[in-house]
Amino acid sequence: PRTGKRAAHSHMFSVSELQDYGVVLEAIPRVCAEQGIPADTTISENGPGQHEINLYHVADALAAADYAVLLKRAVRGVARVNGMDATFMAKPWGDRSGNGMHVHFSILDKDGKNIFAGKDAKGSPALRHAIGGLLKSMPDCTAIFAPNFNSYRRFAAGSHAPTSISWGYDNRSAAIRVPESDIANTRIEHRVPGADTTPYLMLAAMLAGAYDGIVNKIEPMKAFTGNVYEAGAKRLPTNWQDALEIFEKSKFTDKYFGKAYKKLYLACKRQEKEQMERQVSSLEYDAYLRDI
Repeated sequence: PRTGKRAAHSHMFSVSELQDYGVVLEAIPRVCAEQGIPADTTISENGPGQHEINLYHVADALAAADYAVLLKRAVRGVARVNGMDATFMAKPWGDRSGNGMHVHFSILDKDGKNIFAGKDAKGSPALRHAIGGLLKSMPDCTAIFAPNFNSYRRFAAGSHAPTSISWGYDNRSAAIRVPESDIANTRIEHRVPGADTTPYLMLAAMLAGAYDGIVNKIEPMKAFTGNVYEAGAKRLPTNWQDALEIFEKSKFTDKYFGKAYKKLYLACKRQEKEQMERQVSSLEYDAYLRDI
């Protein structure tokens, strides 16, 4: 904002980076407070001009989705007022870290007790089965977690985004992470969705996967340790076409989203995909215009 130049370098956890964007970052909490959005602190992240804002835990999943949408609108609005743009594209920079929407959740019983909490940090059978359901349904729901063409650029090895169907304890290279915490706050962190996902659909898919795993007592594979990128785990769908085809054929999405909604969603996404594919990009002109 001071130079008019686009950021080109990463300044992770940098105080000076926060100061450079201070006029926007100071206004966002004020707007959130006025709208009742439970936003936490902001940190400078790994991409140029990239910042992370956490939303406080709320008990209602629908309210959590509402707050995610309201936060995105608040951030874009504050940026625009100050002569800047904010984007929630999954991968605005091809060679830099993308934008994820990591979701932490647990499930409470009718007495308000966390069913994921066990006797130790490994958690309960319900935690294990929920993870099993999430892993089994992950390919079926990738078209929800990664809903457009740009989404799939984010799934790159070593990029802090998951690329495989995997889980682990406090393992940030896995798709499902069980964060280190006290036992009462044992929870799942789902790391697959990009910031471009629709929060309502994403949470519906996530909770359906956990529910399916708990009800059917689905056992996950052994927890991964170390670098999952090098572990040879089964990969997530790597392109939009594959993800849409898996979503279409899935019995899981038939059951939890319904065939009528699936037909509508697929029609919208395939129309969007066809429109994207008809466009000739500047990259193609650069590569071919003079030489072919």
